[in-house]
Amino acid sequence: MDAISGEIIIAWDSPGGDSIKPTWSADGKRLLTSTERGRVRAWDVALARSTKQIRLLFDLDTKHRTTLCSFFDGHRSILTDHGVFPIPPQYRPPCATDDHDHLLSSSETLLRLRDDGWIWLVGGRMGERRVCWLPPTYRPVEPTLNVNITLSRDKVILATDSGRLVSLDLKRWFEKVYPGSC
Repeated sequence: MDAISGEIIIAWDSPGGDSIKPTWSADGKRLLTSTERGRVRAWDVALARSTKQIRLLFDLDTKHRTTLCSFFDGHRSILTDHGVFPIPPQYRPPCATDDHDHLLSSSETLLRLRDDGWIWLVGGRMGERRVCWLPPTYRPVEPTLNVNITLSRDKVILATDSGRLVSLDLKRWFEKVYPGSC
């Protein structure tokens, strides 16, 4: 769908009937789609309006249930529930940062709650680190982003299945353990 006019450019059905979650690159030339079965695909949509086709660039099986994906680290990587996956250079959107800029400014970090209850800090110069574990009573059985869980750089807010609200503000902890990471 064209974001400005609302015109539907291309429509397709998901293989296997999976629900597809889309994410656009900042320049609108690449599209990520993810399914709960762990498939993440990157599409070239730059010529979709004129050709009425999109081109599959690459297909990634994360091997984990995927409820979210987004471009990350200056459009050089894909961030999912289970970590960060690099985008091969030839498939990165034109708006991706080049290697020199990336090395100087790669401090972007986010929190992720995984199915096993572990909260991970991903990205930045430190890679991926486990932060803390939430017992089942403090997290929803099926976490759904922006429905019963909200994540940011240093805070996790969850609504449990019993209706309790759990908020973890980890900013001070990060400042002590990982100075300069947040």
